Amino acid sequence: MANKKREDLRIERDEMRKKAEEVIQAKHGIAKTAALLEGGVSYKSILAMVEKGDLIRVKSGYYSMPDTQFSEEELITAQYPDGVLTMETALFYHGYIEERPALWSIAVSKNISKSRFKVDYPKIRPYFTEDNTLSMGVETIEVAGTPISIYTVDRLICDILKYREKVDVDIYRRAIEKYIADEKKDTGHLMEYAASRRVVAKVQNILGTWMVLPEVKRVEPKEIIWVEPAEKEEERSFEKIIEDKQDDIKEEKPKVLSAEPADIAKAIFTILQHMELIEDMSIFVELYNLLCVSTVDGIAVSRRLIEYCEEGDFPLDENRIRKMHNWGKNRFMEQKWSRFAKRQKNVSSTWNEVAQKLSDFVVPIGLAMCKGTPFTGDWMPEPGRFFE
Repeated sequence: MANKKREDLRIERDEMRKKAEEVIQAKHGIAKTAALLEGGVSYKSILAMVEKGDLIRVKSGYYSMPDTQFSEEELITAQYPDGVLTMETALFYHGYIEERPALWSIAVSKNISKSRFKVDYPKIRPYFTEDNTLSMGVETIEVAGTPISIYTVDRLICDILKYREKVDVDIYRRAIEKYIADEKKDTGHLMEYAASRRVVAKVQNILGTWMVLPEVKRVEPKEIIWVEPAEKEEERSFEKIIEDKQDDIKEEKPKVLSAEPADIAKAIFTILQHMELIEDMSIFVELYNLLCVSTVDGIAVSRRLIEYCEEGDFPLDENRIRKMHNWGKNRFMEQKWSRFAKRQKNVSSTWNEVAQKLSDFVVPIGLAMCKGTPFTGDWMPEPGRFFE
């Protein structure tokens, strides 16, 4: 009698294990408790199999078989079927970057339990999102044989711009460059998503120079912050800018100011046009002084410089930019600067200092223009370089 009871228990355990294995295989290597229960595996049997080692608890509520080999993709699709791949992870699956990021970036409803993401493996970076925004611009791809939601490239690029500070600089640049070159992009959808994600100005400023963007169909007034100056508006001279800033420059702790992109772009255009043959050396003093005390919107300067080059029918070449990079060692320019400095009472900087500062500012912008890629840096005066 006892032997028959033990045999019945063994048969029952084998049956439960077989059912669990079938469910887990159908779920690509990992199954939730609910799926096992629906498959005929009792909760008591689940606990018993875990205790015996016939079943592995991957995390609370998720199980796998000991010999089952499953990928991170299978874990993600099993654990977060309601999520949408976004940010770096979506860039990878769209082919915008070559290496899959260590963290899985997944957009999810802000109303779900945060405890779902307290897992050791795989590493998750959730983006908690409003439900109406979560479903916007979603398409389906197959990952590890399982359909999974991912944002389209048009929606994705809006999120990359919105959360720019969370993205690695190199990945950010590659994303922008890839999108500009992507023949499958839809700028109409792009601007619709940009309006909803409140990044219209960023899209216009960063992508507008390299792409023809349609008018925004639905934009709140506060979202449009880029205003082109009127054609008849007289641009301020560098002398006027410097005069306006003198009181701030004399303070013990000078306030960091922002120079006009149009003025700086005009000065750079003049320098690039004439190079060593430039007559008025004061333009170097004015630009150098501005870069020493002012923050500068590199995107806006790049955009205006492109306009000046197009208006002046002046194709910028890489050799000219690289020549400026070595200006500090240019004997002719050094002598020209020395003669100019002797005639001035307020010039104390050496030519090497001036040339280096101008090179640090102009060369990155110029090289980006020559390559036809967007420039995204902001100039900060204290370290004397661009920040992304």
